[in-house]
Amino acid sequence: NFHDKLQDNIVMEIKLKTHDGDADLYVKLGTGTPGDDDLYSIASGTDDDIIKVDVKKGDKVTIAVEGYRDSDFSLEVVNKASATA
Repeated sequence: NFHDKLQDNIVMEIKLKTHDGDADLYVKLGTGTPGDDDLYSIASGTDDDIIKVDVKKGDKVTIAVEGYRDSDFSLEVVNKASATA
């Protein structure tokens, strides 16, 4: 899991590329318990999982990658200026 607390309003684009296996992407905004994810993408097999979310200054973001078997994957997080910044 990866956690970050943001300093500006942004649009966060999170892209999971599964090279082998079947990994899934989960994103939690704010606080909560594990498994209480706000957003998730469960594309099949090696299809890309992509989540875009508006994040406000000070929001806590947690990103998790999980799968039912071992997987080889890459994760990319791109922060873009928000129109409401």
